[in-house]
Amino acid sequence: MTNDYQSWLIQNEDIIEHLRHHETILYDRISDVFLVMQYIIQLPKEEVNSDLEVMYDIGFSYLFSRIGEIKIYLDMYFNGDFHHMLHFDELINYQLYLDDLKEVLVDQETWNDDIKHGFDQIGNQIEAILREETKPTEDGIDDFNIILLSIIPAHHEYLTVPEIFARVSEVLNVEEKLAEE
Repeated sequence: MTNDYQSWLIQNEDIIEHLRHHETILYDRISDVFLVMQYIIQLPKEEVNSDLEVMYDIGFSYLFSRIGEIKIYLDMYFNGDFHHMLHFDELINYQLYLDDLKEVLVDQETWNDDIKHGFDQIGNQIEAILREETKPTEDGIDDFNIILLSIIPAHHEYLTVPEIFARVSEVLNVEEKLAEE
């Protein structure tokens, strides 16, 4: 179960370590997923139940996807210059949040043309900022939030994968258990 994940970690060790070392908002976004994954892989096989197997599959898929997206941003917009990308990590994080939120909305059958239009509007603005390499402003993020609040139905809680893993980490007391080892 863990061989593919361990191999993937080795292949992506540099970018993951850079994200962690520089305490980026991008790493903060995925850190609970890494924690839960570490917790699961260190458990004896007999203690890994079907719920943990599902969490493992979701976590690995999520990390694979999001680290891949970060690498694409790094290459496409910053020619592999990690430190230059750090100036835009909040903006990239926002786009990753939109990707996560879209998955939730589609899964819950809430996704519609109005929401798609708002997401496209935000995504196009983010892409323009990255392409032109203009420094994002706090007002820009606030504007994105205003658009989101106007299109996302407020009657329901939408939990993204990182938010679910944060809750799982808390419920299982993962940080404390990993620290004991």
